[in-house]
Amino acid sequence: GYGWYGSLEDAGGLDPTSLYKIKAVNPCAADYEGMPVNAGTTPINLVSGWNWIGYLPQDPIGIADALATLTLEEGDYIKNQTASATYYAGFGWYGALENLEPTDGYMMNKLSADVLTYPESAPASPSARKLAAGEDKPGSLFDPHRFEFSGSLTARVYKDDILVGSEDDLVLAFVDQEPRGVIGGIYFEPTQSFAYPLMVYSNQVEGETMTFKYYEAATDQLYACDETLAFQEDMIVA
Repeated sequence: GYGWYGSLEDAGGLDPTSLYKIKAVNPCAADYEGMPVNAGTTPINLVSGWNWIGYLPQDPIGIADALATLTLEEGDYIKNQTASATYYAGFGWYGALENLEPTDGYMMNKLSADVLTYPESAPASPSARKLAAGEDKPGSLFDPHRFEFSGSLTARVYKDDILVGSEDDLVLAFVDQEPRGVIGGIYFEPTQSFAYPLMVYSNQVEGETMTFKYYEAATDQLYACDETLAFQEDMIVA
């Protein structure tokens, strides 16, 4: 009966170079109208630390091509609502986030200030990950959209002190038996082993204790893991 009220409205509304988070009471859709932004002539200034950035090209682009104008350092990090990637010097980006896509926004933790200029278009990289999508696997009913805050951790799994893993295996996070994240194994070439770049979620800024389970596809067994971890908003744990 009134409309939007707040400092974001007073500041002029939405800026396409920025990420926005919206909490919707009911499912809804947004239709964009107007001319596309010229990505190649619209630089985005990044500060050292966290940046909320929009995605300007009209097509999906592989992460390395999309962020090619940046001077990257070991530990630079980017995530959207469901996946993340970390930059490793001498190797490149590693994680479940492989493509940047229209209608998504991104949070980027940059070690040094920089300027990002997207290309107009480039081919999207083929997907090399396998997530828990089938109803026959643990954690398939997990919905990240129920949570306001996210963090990420990159884990490896040891069974009887032996490093194990495959793209079909899963690592799952829980709080009091409620699923808070799931990821399949992704091969990491520098260590020649599978790791699990897991996004985890909470509606509390910090403090919830997370437990973990490991699903081994070859034996169809679900194992409880020894470690626990206290959640903190935007944490990056390796």
